[in-house]
Amino acid sequence: MLNGGVVPNIYTNDELNVVREGVKRLFKKWAATQEGVTETPEALLEFFYNNIKDNLHLSICMSPIG
Repeated sequence: MLNGGVVPNIYTNDELNVVREGVKRLFKKWAATQEGVTETPEALLEFFYNNIKDNLHLSICMSPIG
């Protein structure tokens, strides 16, 4: 999970359909610059997860007091 960056079963099937529809326009724009990329549900989700990994930044702050 830590290496892949994907939490299994974090979204229900209905939510995944909404995600796929949401990234479809950006995926088509990106796919136009790539060779051999076809629009499949798996490709849309991979595109979504890769965008999250590329753009997500996390800061962890801990108290020295304990």
